[in-house]
Amino acid sequence: MLVKVSFDNVPSSKAFKSFVKGQLARVKEVLGDKGRVEVVVSANAHEKESRMKMLFKGKQFHVKASADNYHAAVSKALDKLLRRVKDKKDKRSLHRGRDLVFA
Repeated sequence: MLVKVSFDNVPSSKAFKSFVKGQLARVKEVLGDKGRVEVVVSANAHEKESRMKMLFKGKQFHVKASADNYHAAVSKALDKLLRRVKDKKDKRSLHRGRDLVFA
């Protein structure tokens, strides 16, 4: 899985990048090694924000989450992303009457 982490108005650090990549291991459990995830961490005057875009088998998933700190924002966005992927997976399996395999 290709992971791209970028920062907007935030100083970057290797420790935070490794935290994000560690969190994205949860996505690998669901989807395997295929796909691409782009993470943008940004800050404004009031809150920290994380935006994620995932491309997988022609499907795009976009999520955005805000929190008081960067770690919480990334965790919230990742939870939203996983929930959307699982909902889509369940919806397709119910619609077609069989299980959808993402791997």
